[in-house]
Amino acid sequence: MAGRAGAVWAALVVGLAGCSSARTGEVGEGVDAPTQFGTVDVPVDSKAEADVEDGGGEDGEPLDEPGLGGDGWEAGDGVQGDAGDVGGEPAAVVAPEALEFGEVIGGQTKTLAVTVTNAGGGSLVVVVAVEAEGSAFSTEAGTLVLGASESGDVAVTFKPALPGEATGTLVLTTNAAGADEVVVPMSGTGIAAGCAGVTCSTPPAAACVDAGSVRTWSGPGECVGKGECSYPWVDTACAGGEVCEAGACVPACDGEGCVDTCEGAVEVRVSDDAHQSSGPWTLWTGSQHVVLWLEIAEADGQAWNYRLATLDAGGGLVGAPALAVGSGTVAHPPRAAWSGSEVGIAFSDVRTGSNQMYFQRVTPLGAPVGGELQLTSTTALAFTAGVGWNPQAGEYLLGWRDDGPAPATMNVSWLHVARVTGDGQLVGGDAAISGGEGVAEYPSIVWTGSEYGVAWNDTRDGNLEIYFARLDGQGTKIGGDVRVSEAAGTSYAPSLVWTGQEYAVAWYDDRDGLPQIRLARLSAAGQKLGGDVQVATTADIPGPSLVWTGGQYAVAWSDKRDGTTRVYLAHLSAAGQKLGPDQLVSCGAAKAQGPSLTWTGGQLAVSWTDFRHPSTEIYFRLLEP
Repeated sequence: MAGRAGAVWAALVVGLAGCSSARTGEVGEGVDAPTQFGTVDVPVDSKAEADVEDGGGEDGEPLDEPGLGGDGWEAGDGVQGDAGDVGGEPAAVVAPEALEFGEVIGGQTKTLAVTVTNAGGGSLVVVVAVEAEGSAFSTEAGTLVLGASESGDVAVTFKPALPGEATGTLVLTTNAAGADEVVVPMSGTGIAAGCAGVTCSTPPAAACVDAGSVRTWSGPGECVGKGECSYPWVDTACAGGEVCEAGACVPACDGEGCVDTCEGAVEVRVSDDAHQSSGPWTLWTGSQHVVLWLEIAEADGQAWNYRLATLDAGGGLVGAPALAVGSGTVAHPPRAAWSGSEVGIAFSDVRTGSNQMYFQRVTPLGAPVGGELQLTSTTALAFTAGVGWNPQAGEYLLGWRDDGPAPATMNVSWLHVARVTGDGQLVGGDAAISGGEGVAEYPSIVWTGSEYGVAWNDTRDGNLEIYFARLDGQGTKIGGDVRVSEAAGTSYAPSLVWTGQEYAVAWYDDRDGLPQIRLARLSAAGQKLGGDVQVATTADIPGPSLVWTGGQYAVAWSDKRDGTTRVYLAHLSAAGQKLGPDQLVSCGAAKAQGPSLTWTGGQLAVSWTDFRHPSTEIYFRLLEP
């Protein structure tokens, strides 16, 4: 029988009395073949029972044998007849005529049964089997014998492994005249978890695939799990002289009547040496800008350090960049917070042979204040840090990915946090606030005035998703984790802000095959407010940088809409709606990526990694709101 690929062989579950048999297609050995056959049309009510449980039986217990009708029956290949009245001619009646399992979540089971009745005399011999392509139906084949007027239930279990329709037939070969083979069609549909009752009838709005093509979705779509829908789509190239903007092909700018976002722009080259510089982090002290970045000194044996540059309020460099962390073994780009007088830097370092978490305070000019604080010392890997500042308590909160006691697996990690005083002392120990079900990493931490908010990406659902949690001032979780992103694909590298009334988080997302930036708002209690907002559809990694300006959001990200990755910026209202066109931030012809954005109270300041020189360098620019 033809069936959908991925469906499963169905085998019939039949109780056997001390013996077993594989299907041969013949009546059992030792049973004399009848010389006369006849049928009697006697209606019999179906005893088909539906039981949707993981195990298939009552209270989730496996269904070991079918129910018995009349005085019962015994099954087995080679059964010697003597079941009920052996005189007269047997007649087979089977009900229902088809087994329709409907929708069943993949990995779960549903059991239905047909009732076979000997409506004649003598012994009715039935060989039971299924025919199907794939294995969504599970069974054991067998032979049963029914005496006159006896009935027996034949149970079939449907357990789809993959979404999609599965079909097959239950074949009952008998010794009844006119009904020597009864075929019962079987059908069922496997669905993904969370798809019951989901109707996929609202495809997404058209979006740009790149600068020269638009993607259009159509309905209906298909539920792919957790209530998420996937829709068919087609990409269409824009005509000559057109570009794709906001999901539509529009005339390309010819230089007249268009705003050149780079006209008059002042870009400051912050790093200026032969070393590779990348992954900047930008802070505003109230009077100066601080830019911290990872420097890889290839001439010094691949020494990895942190450099820091200070710029005045107008964007002018103040002195030469300083060596903020000079171990030579830092492992990831820096994360930092401004305390009001110092810069607190959280970072991972491999000086001991594995990634461990450290903390260092420096002045706004990059001079170390006190010694380094080592936060972890186990054999576990600890990296991808975040850091927030609590001015009421005068404390930092540091967060990081910690791979726990079994780093060799590399598929499970925990999100740890620790409190550090303003003078660099650890308060208590570190504690896990989430994780153990997947990889939890890249935390973004903010202080609201009364509590912390933390966003991170997590693989507990089988793919990277954005999660959020609230912590009190002692770093103790308030309530449970909140899943923010709700679509198949990768959701990665969150950037979290607090507006004074609510949280907002932006992240990189590749749902529907489109690399994009999305934004979601959450209440002060951590409840999601409305759906996600699509900020851009031609994004590139790494993730975005989000700030709140006091009346609206600003988000900067890496974007490859014209074929070369550059840094763009967009404004969104307090309700999360885009305001005006995107603004090009990096004005060089070469690649630029990885922006870090801050708000000074009157201007936006952004730094990024730029590829216009032989070595990658850090650039900085001020933007009007």
